[in-house]
Amino acid sequence: MSTIFSEFNEQSHDFKFDAALDIDSALTPATVPQAQVASLEAQLIVHCLNILVPSMLSGFKIITTQGLLCVDGEVSQEMAELMHKHLMKRLETA
Repeated sequence: MSTIFSEFNEQSHDFKFDAALDIDSALTPATVPQAQVASLEAQLIVHCLNILVPSMLSGFKIITTQGLLCVDGEVSQEMAELMHKHLMKRLETA
């Protein structure tokens, strides 16, 4: 399991979601056939696709060891689309 998902598990209580997002059709929710038997990684990826990636559209922060980056506007849209593509690719092999 990758670092992003182990950090997600430990910190999931810290995420806040905005229910009033305008979600682009390219970022429609993903589904996992037979969710009861899907791997934990697949379930986490689907959660990211359905909740976290759409929330990126309104802006987000990247915390690094060297400082904080605030991402919003058109850049947040582009990065959300890129993350969506990446996670969909990962879901194929999860």
